[in-house]
Amino acid sequence: DGEPSDGDVRAALQPFKHLPATIVVRLCTDEDKIVDFWSDVDADLEFPLDVLDDVVSEATEVHTHNPWLTYGLPLHRLREFGCASAVVDLLDEAPLAPNQLLQVIALVYGIPPSELPHPDLDWGAFVKALDAIQKKDRGATVWDPLRNRNVLWFDKHRLARAHGKGCAIM
Repeated sequence: DGEPSDGDVRAALQPFKHLPATIVVRLCTDEDKIVDFWSDVDADLEFPLDVLDDVVSEATEVHTHNPWLTYGLPLHRLREFGCASAVVDLLDEAPLAPNQLLQVIALVYGIPPSELPHPDLDWGAFVKALDAIQKKDRGATVWDPLRNRNVLWFDKHRLARAHGKGCAIM
């Protein structure tokens, strides 16, 4: 039924606290009671635990905090497999800071974050670099489960609005 009936799950997970691992709980239900239970467990524990719902529900959560990111199936699978990058766990929890934004772009495109200008230092150069990466990799669009179509991973206009940078006209 999705909830433990033979003990305290928080206590059962404590031995994993000091291990260099991320525990992934992949829910196979959208029942609010179960989702809320596991979300509370995640909030209570002080180690890497990622509670995942289906891709559409996760995309909706990510969009709430980071609407500039297309949360596609490849990112969802990465999380399901227990990606060690802490920034991946934050996607659906809070708006990402500029340095975290760089980490996500680097992860998606397989480049070092240092290859991108820092958005706080030179927003224009950052947008231009992101645009160049996405144009270079034009064939690498991703299915957006919220819009039901292929789109680029990063929407520079939404990114500009989210980070208070006005418009990003290229």
